[in-house]
Amino acid sequence: IFLGRNYIFIEDVAYAEANPELHKKAIEQLKELALAIGFSRTIETSATMHDHKIAFTSQLCHVIASALVQSAEDTEITAFGGGSYEDLTRIAMINAPLWTELFLSNNTELVKHIEIFEKHLDNLKNLISKKNKESLENNLREVRKKRIAMNGKR
Repeated sequence: IFLGRNYIFIEDVAYAEANPELHKKAIEQLKELALAIGFSRTIETSATMHDHKIAFTSQLCHVIASALVQSAEDTEITAFGGGSYEDLTRIAMINAPLWTELFLSNNTELVKHIEIFEKHLDNLKNLISKKNKESLENNLREVRKKRIAMNGKR
């Protein structure tokens, strides 16, 4: 399940400061082990940065998937899809108690990302409603470029 994935180490500042050499050696051993069992790379980060990034890459995705399912007109709507809806909403089959706890424990970061997402969604809505073909097409080109640039970062 972790083959080709990233292994993220969250800094334990107190331990690292109290035992710098032991901490460094332990991290190096854990990195070697992570790579040996199939992780593609290791990342060291702070708890604050971890929470910020996870709010975007995981929690926001679950929020969006949940809202998309809630937006469905009826349960038969999937008969009209070509797979995109299923791809986007698979993660909405959510463990409610777990994700409630995750959302609320990181609510500040998650709400920041929801607000940014809403801003971009509103921008797209305005371009579509005004039939601004040139701006919409340029926006979608920029989105595509950004997504392609993200491919190598995994």
